[in-house]
Amino acid sequence: MGFILKHLRLLHQEMKLVPVTASTFDFEYNKISCSCIFEANYLNGFSITFLKKLSGEDLELPVRKGYIMDSYIENQELYFKFWRYFNLKASSGDFSMTSFYQSLNQYIPKTFNIRQNYNRALLVKQYNVEKKDRPYFLGFKNWKVIKAKNPETKGTRSEENLDKTKLLYPLIYEATKNHDISVRYTDRNIQKDVDFKALLDESFNNDGII
Repeated sequence: MGFILKHLRLLHQEMKLVPVTASTFDFEYNKISCSCIFEANYLNGFSITFLKKLSGEDLELPVRKGYIMDSYIENQELYFKFWRYFNLKASSGDFSMTSFYQSLNQYIPKTFNIRQNYNRALLVKQYNVEKKDRPYFLGFKNWKVIKAKNPETKGTRSEENLDKTKLLYPLIYEATKNHDISVRYTDRNIQKDVDFKALLDESFNNDGII
């Protein structure tokens, strides 16, 4: 039997309404400060990845069905990595996996807010996407409109661009996945994604670039 992360269940229920398959939050234990990514991967399994804020060192723990965490880490390599990661000592008689999970559960948000729990700069570091230095939405490039105005124009949306949008901006992905539209990215968080539907409409009516 393991420990049930009740807050994670509540968080995931709200994530499914958006829908997104990843969420981020901060966590601190034994003076180790981390940024965390909860990933609901329906093919390979759910997990929580801890990334130290100073070094970026990572640690991934599996989340079992029912949002259950293992009371004992059977994988010996992962077990020792866990102890080193959080600077735990064998002489620390007050430590237990249950106490660790209780602390973790309190840090997990019970509600999902895409502004607070979707750190795109953190996500691009963890996943294989193009142009990792540009995680923020800037605008659109509507290839259909561009080519209609200049038939000699070469270009189309790339699969890499679509994959990046699916990860970072799932709502924009849903709105553009059936169109030949590239999403433009920037290194500055200018929060233009709030009005992305209006910008998308503009891309159909102007020169195709917004």
